[in-house]
Amino acid sequence: MTVSLPATAPGRAGPGPAELDGPRWVDRLNRLLHHEIRAAVADDILTSAEAEQLRARLVLVIDQAITPARP
Repeated sequence: MTVSLPATAPGRAGPGPAELDGPRWVDRLNRLLHHEIRAAVADDILTSAEAEQLRARLVLVIDQAITPARP
């Protein structure tokens, strides 16, 4: 699977598109989201309950995005 994404968002450091190939990009995405959500809770942007709900919704969206479509 090949993913075409910009190397980084402005002001952010991160992996380039070549590093996102293969199944490990999902693990990297999950770690990034976990870190960002945890930081949002620490900064009082999200409550713990909101963070848990966001994580649960993201799990569903990511799973749907990486699951092959059925004919």
